Amino acid sequence: MEIMGVWLNPLGRATSYGIGNSVRNRLMIISLALLVALAGIAAYIYYTNIRDSDGDGLKDVVENRLGTNPFRADTDGDNLNDKFEVENGLDPLKPNPVYAYLLERGKVEEYELFKQLDSDGLIQASDRELIDYYYSLPAEYRSNSDVLKLVEQVVSDGRVSGEEISLLKDWDRDGLENILEIEEYHTNPFEEDTDGDGLSDGFEVDLGTEPTRPDPNVAYVLEKGLAREYLYLVEPLDADGLMQHEEKVFNDLVVASGDLLAIQTLLDYLYNKSRDGEITNEELSYASNFINIVNTIYSVIKQEEKALDKVGDTDYAATLALELGFDKVEASEATGKAIALYAVAVKSEVLPEELDALQQLTRCTQIQGYGDRLVDFSPIIFHSVDGKDYVLDIDGPRDTWMLARHIHRVKREGFDLLEHPEMFEGINAKIIANAWSLFDAEYGISFMEREKSRVIKPTDSDVWELIMLQWRLYSQFA
Repeated sequence: MEIMGVWLNPLGRATSYGIGNSVRNRLMIISLALLVALAGIAAYIYYTNIRDSDGDGLKDVVENRLGTNPFRADTDGDNLNDKFEVENGLDPLKPNPVYAYLLERGKVEEYELFKQLDSDGLIQASDRELIDYYYSLPAEYRSNSDVLKLVEQVVSDGRVSGEEISLLKDWDRDGLENILEIEEYHTNPFEEDTDGDGLSDGFEVDLGTEPTRPDPNVAYVLEKGLAREYLYLVEPLDADGLMQHEEKVFNDLVVASGDLLAIQTLLDYLYNKSRDGEITNEELSYASNFINIVNTIYSVIKQEEKALDKVGDTDYAATLALELGFDKVEASEATGKAIALYAVAVKSEVLPEELDALQQLTRCTQIQGYGDRLVDFSPIIFHSVDGKDYVLDIDGPRDTWMLARHIHRVKREGFDLLEHPEMFEGINAKIIANAWSLFDAEYGISFMEREKSRVIKPTDSDVWELIMLQWRLYSQFA
């Protein structure tokens, strides 16, 4: 039996139905709903499998599986999109700024060398400096095993310090950056001392010597303690990269000169001997002679109170010694003393230079056993009967100048004192006495002339008329 019923269809019309129809309809509705649901699920599955919301080349479903953000093309913000990182074996969830920096420079093929720097997900200025420096090297050095090993050591802890970069820039620790050694100086960046002369490349560049050519003379005098400012005296000798025996002896002379190198005339003389790059035995002899007399001169002048400019007076005395040829012959101590005191008389006591007179004096002082008596101006001590000692201080420079003029003048009168060395001591005493009575005695001639408002000087003509008159009388009875 069929049960009838009525329902309103969508048109508002009454429709009768039976219970049997209702069951069928419900089944149809359920089936339809199920189909719709399945279609939605199918559509969702299909849609999510092909959808790429952020356009990075990775499907959203893949990004969901990887844990990346399907709505950000670069999940970790390292300027590499997620798909690129996945395809290149990178972690898209961790920044790889070093890789990105290399990619920008077109150098990603060597990422493995610098990969450790990406361990903290940051790129520091020092990281960039290291990378830039590495790629500034010529190709043959970038592939050098020692260089690669050094770079690996630097990046091994994932950090690059300023000190590490400095060390990397100077492989041999010679003070020259590798690039300078390679491109400018053409030295070996792996060898501290390219030319093997005992001086590091950096030190040679600082000195101004040639780091690719041995400088044994410079190295020798430096080891002996010569100040760097005087190296130019021996540098020319290194033109051949060797140190000859004569050069070694010359070097020893230069080093032994010590304080004498403050004397410009001596410096010029020594440089003139070495400037052509070789030293002969004759030049050695001359240099030794000149150094010896300058040493005597300087020793005398340093002790002389009348010398106002001890270095300047010594320099002037050295020029006198050269003019008189005392590099070509060995000067006696007396000769060195005579020239020293004469120079002080001219420079500090403003007496005129009379080279001919000085030459006559030095001819005499060269006579062994007598010359020193001629220039003995040590203080004279008088022992008085009252038990008191009186000291006569002698103006050595002035009296030396007067002695030179006296010897020269008596020679012009036909008496060559050189032939009578037995008279040297007497002439010395005569000049000392003349000078003292004329200029130094408290109530002597100078005192009387001052009463007339006159200051007498060693150059005054009447002074020499008196001295020569006395000489003529003295020589008659000598």
